[in-house]
Amino acid sequence: MMINNSLKIALRNFYKKPAFSIINVLGLAIGVACFVLTMVYVNYELSYDDFHKHKGRIYLVTTTISYANYSVEDKLQTSGPLAAELYANYPEVIASARTFGGMSFVFRHNENLFKERNLLFVDSTFFDVFSYEFIEGFPQKALNEVNNIVITESIAKKYFGNEKAYGKSLRTLNDNYSVTGVIKDPPKNSVISFDILISMSSINIQSASGSTIWQRNNYKTYLALQDGVHPKQLESKFPALIKAKIPQIHGQDIESWLAIGNRWEYHLCSLQNVYLDLEGNGVYVIGFAIVALFLLIIACINYMNLSTAKASTRAKEVGVRLTIGASRRKL
Repeated sequence: MMINNSLKIALRNFYKKPAFSIINVLGLAIGVACFVLTMVYVNYELSYDDFHKHKGRIYLVTTTISYANYSVEDKLQTSGPLAAELYANYPEVIASARTFGGMSFVFRHNENLFKERNLLFVDSTFFDVFSYEFIEGFPQKALNEVNNIVITESIAKKYFGNEKAYGKSLRTLNDNYSVTGVIKDPPKNSVISFDILISMSSINIQSASGSTIWQRNNYKTYLALQDGVHPKQLESKFPALIKAKIPQIHGQDIESWLAIGNRWEYHLCSLQNVYLDLEGNGVYVIGFAIVALFLLIIACINYMNLSTAKASTRAKEVGVRLTIGASRRKL
């Protein structure tokens, strides 16, 4: 009954002063809407790579190097041999995989040519680390051989329409690539963006990217750690690894090179923090959240101020409600 009476009074006040009521309610509604929409965006930014099954145990290895006039902090690329070395000799690591990007291919299908820029070369163990939903093919052997490719659902429809893509081929000017898997389009809020995955063994990148040279950092290296392993536990072993694998730098032994203040370090960054911390987006997300909160506060204060300014015109209503027994809480 109390709610019905309050609603009737609100409607009467609206009909008596429609302009004032519209301005007051609209101001609050716009403020709340802006707050909600901004927080939806903030939540989207905070959910990067949440779709991976073991997201809390996946880490990107970064490289920090400092000497002479050169300095880089937490570079996203590491050396080619690192991933295999860590998986083979460090029990904390249950899976490792490299990615190598920055190239584009022109694929031919029937009489059509398509230039694909969003592609990655990845190790055959890529799906041991990351979780993607396969529509066609099997993740365990999808990238095991030369010229194997895994494509997204949208790319499959682009080239093959409604036909099955598994087992079909895409040809470049020089090579023929076999489609060994089709996955659902990955969410856009991921630090690993691709339309096509190509097996790392498909092209000769030995000389171009230094896949066997410890002092060339051209690969992104991802690790999946054992459950319960703290990243610092593995990081503590990296200095000894660096000294063993890079005995000399610029003709100087590594011990002496480090002793004079130079740095060569590997660090682990959780996949959940790559987008916010390493790529520098965390500051913007915090800024948007603060702006959203201020919008909500300002809208509420504005609504209360306008309502308070008109409170004196409701003296008769308050008096009548007090007379018939309304409590202070109900008023």
